[in-house]
Amino acid sequence: MGPTGRIWLVWFPLEVSVEILKVETQIIHCRAFNKHTHTRCLISVLYGASDLIPRRQLWDALQTLATGIQDEPWLVLGDFNAVVDDSEVCGRAAGTSVSMAEFRSCILDTGLVQLPFTGCPFTWHNCSEGQGASGNAWTEC
Repeated sequence: MGPTGRIWLVWFPLEVSVEILKVETQIIHCRAFNKHTHTRCLISVLYGASDLIPRRQLWDALQTLATGIQDEPWLVLGDFNAVVDDSEVCGRAAGTSVSMAEFRSCILDTGLVQLPFTGCPFTWHNCSEGQGASGNAWTEC
């Protein structure tokens, strides 16, 4: 669990071993090893701050993590509390263009790609959309 209790990371120890590499207010970063396939990957689970200024710390943390990742698959998932563009929002204002630009810049700078999805884009009762992103090595698996 993250220091604020907003992020929980749970796994099945018989299937996967997890090494926690970094814990911050908005992110838990770990290395997971699948005991059956003998494959490993990096996973960052996050819950972005709802305010722009503290959320910038998350973008900085992701950029710092990205510089240390070589050829290992990297999955980043959670609630970024940010959108890339207005089409990702239902029933409320998307946020500022500054917020969207900073999120797009973080995705570009870290080499992450948004994962495709199928089905209804707004699956939660309040029109929220789950988000995920990964490094290129993850999508090539």
